[in-house]
Amino acid sequence: MTIQSPNEQIGLWPITSSVDWCEKNFEHSYYIAEFWNSLSSVAMIMFGEVGARVNSCESFRFRLAFRLVSVVGIGSLLFHGTLTSQMQALDEVPMVWSALTILHSLIESNYGKKGLWLPILLILHAILCTASITISTGALQVTFFLTSFCSIELVSMLLIYRIYSSKKVSHPSIKLLFERGVMIYVLASTTWLIDLYLCDYVNGEEKSILPFNPQLHAMWHILASSGLYLLVVLTLYNWLYENGKMCKVEWWFGGLVPVCTVLDVGNTRSFHRERKYYQRAEVQHEESPVNRSIPSKRLRNESKYPKERAGGEKDEEGTQMGK
Repeated sequence: MTIQSPNEQIGLWPITSSVDWCEKNFEHSYYIAEFWNSLSSVAMIMFGEVGARVNSCESFRFRLAFRLVSVVGIGSLLFHGTLTSQMQALDEVPMVWSALTILHSLIESNYGKKGLWLPILLILHAILCTASITISTGALQVTFFLTSFCSIELVSMLLIYRIYSSKKVSHPSIKLLFERGVMIYVLASTTWLIDLYLCDYVNGEEKSILPFNPQLHAMWHILASSGLYLLVVLTLYNWLYENGKMCKVEWWFGGLVPVCTVLDVGNTRSFHRERKYYQRAEVQHEESPVNRSIPSKRLRNESKYPKERAGGEKDEEGTQMGK
């Protein structure tokens, strides 16, 4: 990546963006600045749409989170296709809003509902980030964006790890989603960093140790959207569980794409039996010799879920929950 000088024009579009990636500009088309980076942006659109359509998004926040990933993909397609500053903003600003939407769900999944002040605070933060990204130029613009986005991602990863560490024993799906998602996202970040800092050595030109350009930023698009999708499904799974719903994770397309489907809990007895199993497993894990220093705790929302009466009868609330 290089900091781009303004008004440089090779193809149809004048290059006015503050960054220019390792792919050679207008190599394949006079109309498309970065062909492979543009093409790979479609992966984000696909993962966002698949996430919003096939997962049991019981709350608007998750449909919004997935759809914002699609918006990021559209912005990325326009940005890499033109390398203009306006399209760069359409790529970077939705990334911040998408990350904050996911962070909102992670905070409430870990610490309970916080009221209206939390989304208002996050929206104000998003507006501040948007202003700093769109008003600044050059190296300062790059710094503002990376600081804003990476700080949100770091906090989100810490909260996701908190979910994983407390439920990896009792919820195998969370364990699998976390380990696969983090592995793919770390690999994606590695390709991004190499493309960013070692472009001269991997671009297939004079100083390159490779005879061709492997298009690492395009790989970043595909791998990052895949890893992010897994971690958002993990967040959805945990949010549903904390709100009294069981989610079954199915792996589509040969085990590549996880889909979270809310189980039919019409049989309330089966639902409570499975939930109590998870709760016992969590408590046993926390009270094991390795975790004995961590105080045992009950699930925050346990009191919300009605217990079955003797003889298999269910109270009125339990019947409603099963509907």
